[in-house]
This record gives sequence, C-alpha cells and structure tokens, in this order.
Amino acid sequence: MDSQQSKDILKLVNKVLNKDLSRASKKTTLTASNSSQVLVKENPNRKGVWISNLSDKKAFISFGGEVAVDASDSLIGSASSAYIATTEEIRIIAESGVAGKIIAVELL
Repeated sequence: MDSQQSKDILKLVNKVLNKDLSRASKKTTLTASNSSQVLVKENPNRKGVWISNLSDKKAFISFGGEVAVDASDSLIGSASSAYIATTEEIRIIAESGVAGKIIAVELL
C-alpha cells in the first residue's frame, strides 16, 4: 500500500467515525511535537479512543500520565490509525520535530 492509499483510507475512516459517533463522543485535534503532551485526559466513562496520525512522522503514546518518550512507547505509525480500549490518560510525542495533525476521538 502506498502513501496515498494510506491517506485515502484514513480519510474514509475519519469520515465514517465523524458520521457514526454518538453525540456524547469527544474529538480532540492537536499538533504533536518533540515534547510529551496530553492527547486525552483520564475518563472512567470512556470505552476507548480512536487515534489517527495524519502526519508523515511516527507518533509515540504512553498511558496513565507517564511522559511519552520517543521510541520507547507504543507506536502510531505515520498515516495510520489505532483503536485503544482504555480509560487512562494518553500522552503523545512526535518522532522528531513537529509531526503534524493527530486526531483522537473518545468513544463514550
């Protein structure tokens, strides 16, 4: 699968998510950088989080308030998405420099 196909799939997934999510779901958009930042806060009422990395850089995530560290945490590849079933806080850091747009949709 080439880069354009990956981007097209991400667009389709995000379109479906945005259309089908309940009104109680919450969408967060941020620009990941080379410093750890909170993507979503802890939420005991959440079922999970759909994270889309719309950049051309890898992004790394950590759970439970731990500082995200490049290359030592869970990976969200460039131009890819992942569903994570967690109620914990999720932090994110870019592979190097500014990674670009990261979207997180909390499913409540």
